[in-house]
Amino acid sequence: MNLHGSEPAPASAGAVGATGRETLLRVRGLNVTFGPAADPIRSVRGVDLDVRSGEVVALVGESGSGKTVSALALLGLLPAGARVTMDEAVLAGEDRAAMSDEELRLLRGARVGTVFQDPLSSLNPVQRIGDQIVEAIRLHRRVGVREARRLAVARLAQVGIPDPERRCRDYPHQFSGGMRQRAMIAMALASSPPLLIADEPTTALDVTVQAQILDLLQELRRELSMGVLLITHDLGVVGRVADRVVVMSRGEVVERGETEQILSRPSDPYTVRLLDSLPRLDVAKSAPPAAGDAAEEIALETSGLEVVFSRRRGPLGGRALGVRAVDDVSLTVGAGRTLGLVGESGCGKTTLGRAIVQLVEATAGHVTIGGTRLGGESARRLRDLRRHFQLVFQDPRASLDPRQRIGRILEEPLALHGLCGDGEQRRRRVAELLELVGLGPEFATRLPHELSGGQRQRIGIARALALEPSLIVLDESVSALDVAIQAQILALLERLQRELGIAYVFISHDLAVVRQIADTVAVMYLGRVVESGPSEAIYRGPRHPYTAALLSAVPVADVRRERARERIALHGDPPSPADPPSGCAFHTRCWLRRRLDDPAVCTTTRPALGGRADSSQHRAACHFADRQAALLPASLLGATQGASA
Repeated sequence: MNLHGSEPAPASAGAVGATGRETLLRVRGLNVTFGPAADPIRSVRGVDLDVRSGEVVALVGESGSGKTVSALALLGLLPAGARVTMDEAVLAGEDRAAMSDEELRLLRGARVGTVFQDPLSSLNPVQRIGDQIVEAIRLHRRVGVREARRLAVARLAQVGIPDPERRCRDYPHQFSGGMRQRAMIAMALASSPPLLIADEPTTALDVTVQAQILDLLQELRRELSMGVLLITHDLGVVGRVADRVVVMSRGEVVERGETEQILSRPSDPYTVRLLDSLPRLDVAKSAPPAAGDAAEEIALETSGLEVVFSRRRGPLGGRALGVRAVDDVSLTVGAGRTLGLVGESGCGKTTLGRAIVQLVEATAGHVTIGGTRLGGESARRLRDLRRHFQLVFQDPRASLDPRQRIGRILEEPLALHGLCGDGEQRRRRVAELLELVGLGPEFATRLPHELSGGQRQRIGIARALALEPSLIVLDESVSALDVAIQAQILALLERLQRELGIAYVFISHDLAVVRQIADTVAVMYLGRVVESGPSEAIYRGPRHPYTAALLSAVPVADVRRERARERIALHGDPPSPADPPSGCAFHTRCWLRRRLDDPAVCTTTRPALGGRADSSQHRAACHFADRQAALLPASLLGATQGASA
């Protein structure tokens, strides 16, 4: 079925079309149903797809739209209860419909590589990385162990793993998230397949790691003429790498076309809604209401906060090492305001958030919330104080008791603190909380697994609101949600802040989302705040080279602007907090230092967090902060200097 765009001319298996590219994937009339035949659930209905060599086709849509089910159906990886039909299917030049299960199994890996969303669950935790790649190579190629190991090292080098021969001997838990994803890509490339199917390969990754993975996919498709089917809900990623886009909703294709046409001139209302929901790096937060007496109150203040974890080196009784997860952090958040806390994984954001709400004990400094200085309280006293500050976790599925109904989950904090009197009053309060977060009272009788991801996140927010706190810490609370659901949650948080005057500490690695919600921003690197200030000041003129690199890595859903941008590449992973570099912790990855001919002060002296004489609120911990502006790519600043919303 042709919807909002012309379909390529029919091509036989392995045929070369008018573009000169071989058709690697061609499916017509794909249908997938689950459940009893008498009353089936139609997950995928009449889907047509084409991928040619050397091109990236993005399959986009919200969770439940049928993207992943379509790919798994083509690969023969759906559970036994699924019923799959298709009018025509070509997979890596072979007739998919005529294949036996064994032939399809041999095709996967040999001719079709696959990269899944969560590499940690896809890699064997008790097997070394190199051994897993060797196994994949020998499964599809007739080579000895020594040759397979040489090829495994070469594949890891190809995907940018430093010192690949040594890292082959590491286990998955010894790799960072980005390195694990690269290892998965190396495994998928074990037999140099002409077609790669990548299912949300960058979801929940840091923007810098995401940029590295996307650049890698671009290099591979150019060097190997590989065709890529990229499954994603991130339209910024689509704008960076995709040649064509297929949009799915409720199991059907609703729009297809060239990337620029889809992102700039969409014709289907569903695509328009997805684009409208996308957080924009070039659109500022609406101006906050004028400050009154209440707005001048301080909801949160941290002063010289440090968190040091001790661990042992070597055998029992060896020398204890201090891992400085949070290092001398001082922050202030006004009542009814939002602080955005950003940085790569491992920078200390979550530890700082947990120290604020007293789930992690600070080893130095102090936290003051609502005028009350915390630290050293008895368990009972701390429980009473928790009424004033709450935490919303990243994964609502893991933070909600799967055996308790929603009503019971929301009643529990009320009962624990002796609020709302008897059971009937608490049930009325539960109904109020559900309505406050945009859900009906009927949700009180449901179990967590009966809710969508966005609904579960609303329940997490409702539970945090139950005790009427003055401060809520939100730890990556929208990072794994679709853009449409994400937009709903962000709008909900802003409405609750206006109505209830709550202050937020919003922890995220997504700088576009942070710009939409935050009044002030603090950027963390290796446990320290390296830049802080008003949101607009940081986005329009970053003063620390790390902040500039983070902004450079964020994709924008404007094809021409995105592909014309000059990016600042960050090489390697952040240093270990157990063994930080001397001087400025960022100097080992700093692009600005290289452009200034490697000044020695960067390696010998740790810079203080300071500001210009005319901008004391905007501070950066960089010896050469005032020289950065002249060296920033103009295209980077252009991507962040849109009009206010």
